[in-house]
Amino acid sequence: MHVELTFSNESDAKITEKRTIYIAFDDAKGENHMRRPLPHVDFTKLEPGSPMAFEERLLAPAFEPGSYSISLWIPSNDAAVKFDPAHNFLLSDESVPDIESGLNRIAKFTAAAPSRRQKASSAPD
Repeated sequence: MHVELTFSNESDAKITEKRTIYIAFDDAKGENHMRRPLPHVDFTKLEPGSPMAFEERLLAPAFEPGSYSISLWIPSNDAAVKFDPAHNFLLSDESVPDIESGLNRIAKFTAAAPSRRQKASSAPD
């Protein structure tokens, strides 16, 4: 899987705390199907007011047919609160941050069932 993301720091200050940023794929029930760190995404490299693109290549499973959401999970570095959504870093884009889950929902997709190929007839003419 090839992932390209562009971020902008719209504040007047640099981000000083480096956090591990994960990409997460959840099904319609909210169950996680894939979560991978994005080691090249580093918010401390963002200059205020300047967009910056990041790219990653990841191994990904085949997804069962269904609807999925793609989110960024940016947990606290403090192991005691890593899984507490109240301590996650939330992005400021409209409709992206989900305060309840602590995830930043960035996209949705539907995995379709594989199409059935029709077998060619092997009977002689």
